[in-house]
Amino acid sequence: MIRPLLIASFAFMLPLGAFAAPNTDGLARMENGSFDQVYVRDGWTMPNDLSLASVNLNVGTPLQESIMGTRDLERLRSTFEDDLRDATVADGTVSLEVTLTELIPNRVLAGRSSRYQGYHESFGIGGAAMEAVFRDASTGEVLMVIVDRRRGRSLNQNFHMQSRRVWGDADDILEDWASELPQGL
Repeated sequence: MIRPLLIASFAFMLPLGAFAAPNTDGLARMENGSFDQVYVRDGWTMPNDLSLASVNLNVGTPLQESIMGTRDLERLRSTFEDDLRDATVADGTVSLEVTLTELIPNRVLAGRSSRYQGYHESFGIGGAAMEAVFRDASTGEVLMVIVDRRRGRSLNQNFHMQSRRVWGDADDILEDWASELPQGL
């Protein structure tokens, strides 16, 4: 029998990835309402021919990855990569490299306990964090860096609590980034 336990967030259970901006030497910080941190090379503007170079996953230790399920993490990465590839061109003048640095599920199935029969299910607010680097495709020069971390809605407004989707908030955030990143600023 599964007994639901309500918790505010899994962040304390799964401290995933670091939230530090990549190297931003020569870039100026820019205020932006969509992303937490944006750094841009002076005078550069987003072209229409952005191509996707890679989507990587760097969410922590192998133990953390095994807790969350390597298959689930790869599905999230792959779906996000497909969505981004659909929104970009094959051979652009600017390439985009994205690293997912944090993925937090809405639902976790915990191990057995002697106090209760069976497994325990925990619910919480999911989320994700990423670093995106825009490079000149021919020189490799870094033109823009975006760093962002997002969480789902509060527990009383989070419809993923009722739907029981494991990765509901993370899926929604990745979909948002897939449409926002190709537009840049």
